[in-house]
Amino acid sequence: MKKSEAILREKRLSVTKSRVDLLELFIKKNKPLSIIDFKKTKLFQEMNESSFYRNVSKFEEADIIRSVPTANEYHSYELVSDDIDHHHHIVCTSCKSVKCLTECGLDKSFINMAKKVGYSLGGHSLELYGLCPKCKSK
Repeated sequence: MKKSEAILREKRLSVTKSRVDLLELFIKKNKPLSIIDFKKTKLFQEMNESSFYRNVSKFEEADIIRSVPTANEYHSYELVSDDIDHHHHIVCTSCKSVKCLTECGLDKSFINMAKKVGYSLGGHSLELYGLCPKCKSK
């Protein structure tokens, strides 16, 4: 059984060819993907756009993927993974590519800042913006 099929069964979603193929693409790429990324794939040519968005929405509701903020009007999505818990992203302001940053040394600082204003911190999100190596060298 493919990993994608196992995930769909675990989340109690119907195992369809479209869902398996879409989830396999997320697994294979292992990075945040936007609609622009998907439109470049053969899979997108085989699936109508409404099916794509419907499946992405179902995956997000089932906590299989999550939305990642970007520097453009398109959402990017990434797999929710037990291997990678809390992390942030850096977005290229030129080409709009998104990279995962797996280290966060800010937890204690944010907890202290929240305490100072009487809050109990439940989590945080931080997005960084800059130029990727490819765009920086242009």
